Amino acid sequence: DSLANYVSVANGEMTYLDVTNPLRVLALYRSFAKLVVLDRMLAPKNELNLRKVNLVNCNVVASSAEGFLWVYDQFNASLNKLDMDLNPVIQGYDLRPQLRERPAPVSLVERERKVYMADPVLGVLVFDQFGSYLNTLEIKAAGKVVVLGEQLFYLKGNVLEAYDMRSFSGK
Repeated sequence: DSLANYVSVANGEMTYLDVTNPLRVLALYRSFAKLVVLDRMLAPKNELNLRKVNLVNCNVVASSAEGFLWVYDQFNASLNKLDMDLNPVIQGYDLRPQLRERPAPVSLVERERKVYMADPVLGVLVFDQFGSYLNTLEIKAAGKVVVLGEQLFYLKGNVLEAYDMRSFSGK
């Protein structure tokens, strides 16, 4: 039995959902560049128009530990940290010169003062708490990633796999 549900036909198709914080669920509608913040009962608390701050091509978002938002801007290839009024807390920089490609992430999560962004082609990009690029874990074709301690779990096809970040090895 479900306790609550949320449906919004006005925003189009929901393209990404971040449930890292169950008290503040983030629903991204890429077509309309809108982010809807839901409470624990899936009632809308806030609707944020990302176009107002020139973020028109965002495909992943994540909650930060401080209550802010991590938003990856596909157009500018930058990872940005915003407050709940969409004011920049950390203005990201263009990642293309460092990576030689534009990342196309499918998953974004913050854990233990690091941000992990999974790109099926490039691997899992790791950033520090200030949005600075650190390195890339050579995990290709990773879907949604979950970090628990020193373990990074990800789906590769229909198989759940683990990567130990201390020994840099997969299981």
